[in-house]
Amino acid sequence: MNTDKFTTKAQETLRQALSLAASKQHQVLEPPHLMEGLLSVPGGIVTTILQKLDANLPLIRAAAADAMNALPRVSGAGVSSQYLGKAIKRVFDAATEASKALG
Repeated sequence: MNTDKFTTKAQETLRQALSLAASKQHQVLEPPHLMEGLLSVPGGIVTTILQKLDANLPLIRAAAADAMNALPRVSGAGVSSQYLGKAIKRVFDAATEASKALG
């Protein structure tokens, strides 16, 4: 994954998601980490869009937290060697394709 093409905000969100995963002792970065990272940006576009859609943000955050709590934990050096899970790789691949389609 080449993050050089990401916006600064997207890079910050990804770093935040990786940090969150590490703090929870998760070796694999998964969509719930990214969702929590996106929702934690004050005034961020994701939060703004969800609010305009009248989405239940506390419920979404709780679902992300529940999904994270269900993920396996590792200890020791394993946490420092984080990698992308299959599901989040598909998310980034879809985002890359959408970006190409939009130019």
